[in-house]
Amino acid sequence: MKKCIIAEKPSLGRNIASAINEEFRKGDGFLESEGYIVTWAFGHLFGLINLEEYDKNYNKDEKVFWRLDNLPFCPDKFRFKLKEDQGVEKQFNTIKTLVFREDVDGVVNAGDSDREGEIIVRLILAHLGNSKPTYRLWLPDQTSETIREAITLLPDDKDYDNLAFEGYARTFMDWLYGINLTRYASVRSGKLLRVGRVVTPIVSEIYNREMEIRNFVPKDYFKVKSNCDGLEMQSSKKFDTKEEADGYAQKLNEAKSVVTEVDDHSSTVSPGKLYSLSKLQGVLGKKFKMSPKVSLETVQSLYEKGFVTYPRTNTEYLATAEKDKISNVLKKLPQQDLDVSASEKIFDDGKIESHSALTPTINLPGDRDLTDLEKKVYDTIMARFLAVFCNEKCIVDKTEITVDIGGIETIKVKGQVIKQKGWTKYDDYSTKDKTLPDLAKGQEINTDFISEKDTTKAPDRYTTDSFYKYLKNPFKKDEIEDEEEEYKAIFSGVELGTEATRTGIIEGAVKSRYIDLKDNKFYLLPDGEAYIDYLNKLKLLLDKRKTADMGIVLKDVFKGKNTINQAIKYTYDEIRGLIEQSSKIYVAKTIKSQSGDGKANIKAAKTEYVCPCCKKGTVLETKFGYLCSEKENSGCGFSMPKTLAGHTFTSEETKELMTKGEIFNIEDFVSKAGKPFSAGLYFKKDGALTFDFHT
Repeated sequence: MKKCIIAEKPSLGRNIASAINEEFRKGDGFLESEGYIVTWAFGHLFGLINLEEYDKNYNKDEKVFWRLDNLPFCPDKFRFKLKEDQGVEKQFNTIKTLVFREDVDGVVNAGDSDREGEIIVRLILAHLGNSKPTYRLWLPDQTSETIREAITLLPDDKDYDNLAFEGYARTFMDWLYGINLTRYASVRSGKLLRVGRVVTPIVSEIYNREMEIRNFVPKDYFKVKSNCDGLEMQSSKKFDTKEEADGYAQKLNEAKSVVTEVDDHSSTVSPGKLYSLSKLQGVLGKKFKMSPKVSLETVQSLYEKGFVTYPRTNTEYLATAEKDKISNVLKKLPQQDLDVSASEKIFDDGKIESHSALTPTINLPGDRDLTDLEKKVYDTIMARFLAVFCNEKCIVDKTEITVDIGGIETIKVKGQVIKQKGWTKYDDYSTKDKTLPDLAKGQEINTDFISEKDTTKAPDRYTTDSFYKYLKNPFKKDEIEDEEEEYKAIFSGVELGTEATRTGIIEGAVKSRYIDLKDNKFYLLPDGEAYIDYLNKLKLLLDKRKTADMGIVLKDVFKGKNTINQAIKYTYDEIRGLIEQSSKIYVAKTIKSQSGDGKANIKAAKTEYVCPCCKKGTVLETKFGYLCSEKENSGCGFSMPKTLAGHTFTSEETKELMTKGEIFNIEDFVSKAGKPFSAGLYFKKDGALTFDFHT
């Protein structure tokens, strides 16, 4: 008898088969040995049906669920359907044949080791009506050693029921929010507005920071500093005028300045902790200006190649049971100053929910195994790993000198010198040496205080690092790092999004042209400003508190404190309350401004592009789209909207259409009936932008 292993994707299926010590033959959509059949999905084979399909009298021309009186909607039972794709249908039938073979006595769920991966395979088996025993292959990494060990364990898949319940609950909750509030807001505004449980508060926070920066009024002030005999001091006081600052500086210079305390001591500096996904993405953004999308894709590739552990982790710690595994990795490395006991505090079961921190695996890549991007990411992970387990400590000589200035003010000056580099030879350590003069307690010193003009600065724009820190704990009251508070927030569910979803949600907001990420800084775009302004007027803004409350409900499903139905009811009640409140508010639809003669008052600006149709005119950009500068002279019919069928073109997509006159598959168009579809685009000879369904 054999076990049928269903992997989440083909690459994982191949890795599983190559790890099992049996000879496999290749079939159509599967691999088979004497004891196992390994097959695979292509990620999600099933998706929730469209809202309209719940109506037995569905007519695509009636737009029933684009009417306010039919919202909000919640089905009695959520229904999934197989995706309309020939390849998907073929692979599903292959899996069906394999599962029901008489020589198969059990099925193994080998979805990715998270809630999404858990339900991908469960949905397949549910639609097959499988009744055979089902087991779980849980893989913290994809090395052959880990796969072989996991194959010998294979716990019952029921042990992961709560993870699956959380996965289903999240799917249903997000569908309810997205479907109902997107349609409601779009009908009210006259423009497609993508409202979501997480995307809306994400854009809202970028909006809030933009408003802080835009409304900030810089203010000049004066500070008082002294740099005399190698001792730099600065007063804590600030002054509105130079005269006040000069007067205070003179007062300090006339006073007797005495060293009242000299504290010299050596201190051990600890390395940073291992990486969670978001911490890694923050570092990669800062060092290499790498976007979250690129960094996630790259670390996922390293995981699938077996070089790093599971990437979508929210912790920076390891399980105590992993000491032997880590020790084996350390033994494979050429460095001689590594020891698993060098960092006992990194092993903490209380700070792990499902997966441990990102680390290298026992598989070390060769010189030709990694792309340039993969090498940057891998080296960053490895550098932190080496630093954490380096048994040579980083020792710093620290000095703090306290100076009393005539009883007027007491100033403390700090300095440090690295005495022993230790782990800093492997990983970044940004603090520079600062040597203080050799002073003694009771010694009188000279001062030379002068005034210096400075200006208050607007808040910084969010970077990948700072924004991900905000999303992990949006209710932190200050900038003080409180690790216990951070993990308490993460495990309770108050974070906005998760390690598995944040990158995709942010990427979606960028594609919708609500926000942009340039040089590792987030910017609000005009569409994003209009989006938040309109939701604010409608009182539909899903603030971070509401989103966090939803996260807590979701996390309680995982903990067994809530059922899926309770989570659905909570979500529906929230949506109904928002719509009832909003329905009482009158807000005008967002429409084009009109001039007195009734013609559209269009302001156009030149772009860098030559018209892709007549090849003579220059492409002009208006608020809503693009047209040809020769439109009035030669009648060139070139026209392109910025948003088409629910899809807002990115700058890259616009460039491709302008330069090539066509673009291949775009996956997130939405039909008038609310049904998603994919298509390419090209310009006809008359300049009309036309769908191409054959790409």
